[in-house]
Amino acid sequence: MYDTDKPITVQLYCHVSVMKYLIDNFGDDFAVEAVDDEHFKATVSVCASTTFYCWVFGFNGKIKISEPSMIKLGYKEMLQSALAEM
Repeated sequence: MYDTDKPITVQLYCHVSVMKYLIDNFGDDFAVEAVDDEHFKATVSVCASTTFYCWVFGFNGKIKISEPSMIKLGYKEMLQSALAEM
């Protein structure tokens, strides 16, 4: 539904253990804000697609989509669709 080639700014809520994966995927030119000793918020530019959602899912909750709400909704819909197929 939200697959696009046009990048969109997305805020991610992340555990500190995944920072290296964000750098691998997005380079080191993205905004980071500490939340607490174990979490940070990262603002990245992505093409909102199934590939992006699968990448987030692969971190088993250590990366969460915070904003924008339409991207959170797209992720939720993809997960619900996958569950309905089981």
